[in-house]
Amino acid sequence: MLALINSSRQIGSALGVTSLMAVATAVTSSHSVPGEGHRAALAVAGGLAAVAFVVSAAFVGTRRAGEPSLTLPAGRRDLRRCAAGTPS
Repeated sequence: MLALINSSRQIGSALGVTSLMAVATAVTSSHSVPGEGHRAALAVAGGLAAVAFVVSAAFVGTRRAGEPSLTLPAGRRDLRRCAAGTPS
């Protein structure tokens, strides 16, 4: 399970860098000002980070009184072993 999460992060990072480089290349090819493409890519990255913050803030709720907290079952302290389904 952890390998799947790690692979997803790596693929997502690669797609993000590729997308930002595409923005930088497109802006640089249409403008003659050096660094304008990187500035545009940075603005796009900042906008995406702001949207991600708003979405995560909207979906992360606070725990109300009386609701159970998310804890590991007794005897499952090692997260890797817990994710793999093997007892600790």
